[in-house]
Amino acid sequence: MMSQTASPSSTLGVPFRVPGDLQVNHQRLLTETAHLLLQDYDADSLCRAIFELIRGPFQLDVYFHYLVTEDGKHLKLASCGGSEEARAILGTELEFGQAVCGTVAQTCEWMYLTDVQRRNDEMTSLIRNFGVRSYTCQPLILDHEIVGTLSFGSCSRNSFKPEELEMFRLIARQVNVVTERRRVSDHLRQLEQLATVGRMCATLAHEINNPLGALRNLLYLIHGETITDTGHGLLERADEQVTRMAETTKRTLDLFRGKHLPPTVLNLSELAEDLLANMRIPRGVTILPAIAEGIHVRAIPGELWQVMFNLINNAVHFSPEGGEVFLTVQEAGGDVEIRVRDQGPGISETARANIFKPFYATRSSGGTGIGLWISREMVERIGGTLVFESEPERRPGTEFIVSLPLAPA
Repeated sequence: MMSQTASPSSTLGVPFRVPGDLQVNHQRLLTETAHLLLQDYDADSLCRAIFELIRGPFQLDVYFHYLVTEDGKHLKLASCGGSEEARAILGTELEFGQAVCGTVAQTCEWMYLTDVQRRNDEMTSLIRNFGVRSYTCQPLILDHEIVGTLSFGSCSRNSFKPEELEMFRLIARQVNVVTERRRVSDHLRQLEQLATVGRMCATLAHEINNPLGALRNLLYLIHGETITDTGHGLLERADEQVTRMAETTKRTLDLFRGKHLPPTVLNLSELAEDLLANMRIPRGVTILPAIAEGIHVRAIPGELWQVMFNLINNAVHFSPEGGEVFLTVQEAGGDVEIRVRDQGPGISETARANIFKPFYATRSSGGTGIGLWISREMVERIGGTLVFESEPERRPGTEFIVSLPLAPA
């Protein structure tokens, strides 16, 4: 049995140099894999295409391509292949230091293992289950930071030749280039989306201002007419909502111009009660509140009202007709928690990774894809967090949790 490692600097994006001892067919394969880099493939499609090119010449049977998750705490299997058994574990996760790929990600050093079936250690148990006899795993590193791993295994060979190992390392560098290109492209796309959101919000706020002014004047004139006491009460509530809309448009324009309102201490319990009293709940859905009294936080009132409205509105939309939505406002460990839980179908794995991205909508109709994104921005701006819990594979429903520092009354 044998394992070999190399310095992590060997995997950085340096110009490719094909060693002189590589055979001609290896050079041809390297050219063909490089050609695949020009295609706009996702990680899975690219690696599968590369594997199909090299599996025959190198007698390979499996490959695994892991990427570090967004939270930087795990590795997620982004691509794999060679057998139905290998494809069956696509999307599963590893801890850093777990199995061969997790160990390589933790140490940032490549690993080469021979006679794998003769081993009985925990690190190789996963690949031994696939019948792997020789195995090599490369770290993928960008800007001195681990972003994933790429590994190849053979079930018919006990070892690889040195020139073959060099070939695998060069292919890993190629995949690294694509990973970096996609990351830069995603970042630019996100910046473009944010700029679009800003322009759109500023335009809408500007266009809404004029009719809002006219509406407020009409409400003022109606107050002078002879109407019932009930009508006066309704007019007062309507005037409050128009005032709230006017404040929202002004705040949006101020943000676009680089102005930020300072947070103030407010009674969250009263804010939540006021929100529920003025919300129209469709489809026979019932809101079940559990709001503790006298809870205060430091926030921007209009923004926190909007966050709660967005979360409750989403929960109502995804709840079944006649369903229930649970709103909880409580102290928790020195902080304040706002919890909104629905009885809907839950959030899919794909959506969970994108739920807070701008313009990513999960509604079949009526969703803009900016409500959750802007809600998290508002919460984080006052020192809080917005997360969610949803596992439709195990149970229905989704719960969004806002955590804010508790403020003195």
